[in-house]
Amino acid sequence: MIDFSKLILRKAQFSDALLVYKWAIDETVRKKSLNSEIFSFEHHVQWFRKKINNPDTRYYILEQEFPLGQ
Repeated sequence: MIDFSKLILRKAQFSDALLVYKWAIDETVRKKSLNSEIFSFEHHVQWFRKKINNPDTRYYILEQEFPLGQ
């Protein structure tokens, strides 16, 4: 059960790259994406690094004891 009073929204860091990749390559996520193809971790790392370093982008991880979403 989620305790909404304990939710934390934090800025994504490069150390989140593997976590976000695992979420992104999930079969259900891929089926519902505009592009359903699986991509390499190396490709994801390049994309993720650009995304979190882009001053026009806000990328957050939602947590409550462990990561829940992005």
